[in-house]
Amino acid sequence: MKIKTISRDGWNRILSGREYVSTKKREEFDGILALFYLEKVTGPLVKIMEDKQVVLADDDYYWMQFGPRGENYWLTVMFDRKREIVQWYFDITLRNELDAEGGPRFFDLYLDLVVLPSGTNILLDEDELLEAYRAGEFSKEIYDMAYRKVSELQEKLCGRVKELNTFTRKYFFELLEEAGWG
Repeated sequence: MKIKTISRDGWNRILSGREYVSTKKREEFDGILALFYLEKVTGPLVKIMEDKQVVLADDDYYWMQFGPRGENYWLTVMFDRKREIVQWYFDITLRNELDAEGGPRFFDLYLDLVVLPSGTNILLDEDELLEAYRAGEFSKEIYDMAYRKVSELQEKLCGRVKELNTFTRKYFFELLEEAGWG
C-alpha cells in the first residue's frame, strides 16, 4: 500500500511554485485543503482521455487537494492556467491521517476515479488493487470496501458535475484569497 503525503516537495516536475494548506470544519467539508500553484514545470503532464490529449499539469496550473476527515478517499482537482477545472481525481484510501507527524497523509488503495468536466467517469488501476490484494497487502474486506467506496462516489456524483464544479470552485477561490494569490 502506498502512503502519500499532502506535500508536493518531491515532485521533480515542479521547478518553482507555491503551496498553501488550510484546515476547514464545515457542514459540507471537514478536513485539510491544500492549494499548489505550479508556476514553472519541466514540461506538461499529458494523458489521453476520451480520445483526446488532456494537460493535467503545466506552467501556471493549480492543483487543489481535499483530505476529508473520516472518509475513504482523497480528492485532487487540477485547474488550467485559465482557472478552469481539467479533472477531479479521487484516490480511494484505507484511511486519511490529517494530524500525522510530518503532515497530512493517506493510505492509497490504488483504485482511482477520474471525473471529467463532461461528466464522464473513468475508473483507473483496478489491476493494481487486485494485484495488491493477491499479494496479501490487505484483506478481502478492504478490497471490497474500495469497490464500495468508488461505487458510492460514482452514484453520488452521477449527473451532478455542475454541483461538484460549484463546490470545488468555492474552495479554490477561498484558498486563493487566503493565500494572497488572488
